[in-house]
Amino acid sequence: MSTQAPRQLPATAGQTTPESPWPVRVLTTKLTDYVSKAPALWVEGQVVQLTRRPGQPTCYLTLRDTEVDLSFQVTVHARVLDAMPAPLADGAHVVVHARPQLWPRRGC
Repeated sequence: MSTQAPRQLPATAGQTTPESPWPVRVLTTKLTDYVSKAPALWVEGQVVQLTRRPGQPTCYLTLRDTEVDLSFQVTVHARVLDAMPAPLADGAHVVVHARPQLWPRRGC
């Protein structure tokens, strides 16, 4: 049985070194915490995929930047889509008020 103390990780990104790097999980946790403090903002994009499952309250929009190959997913409540004057469709250009969140994938 090993009695070594756990390795002390650098507190900030600027303190990391080749000899003392952060594991991916630490970087992901710190980025998730940082992004969660961001205020709600307005963002525009083109809807490239709308996923809406019958009976589910949550829908997902994939928004793409129209000038570069970059996209992200937006979670929206079905009642917001239901309240729109016209149905939202793929290809629509939208302006969305959203609060950014990072949802890292969890390993098994």
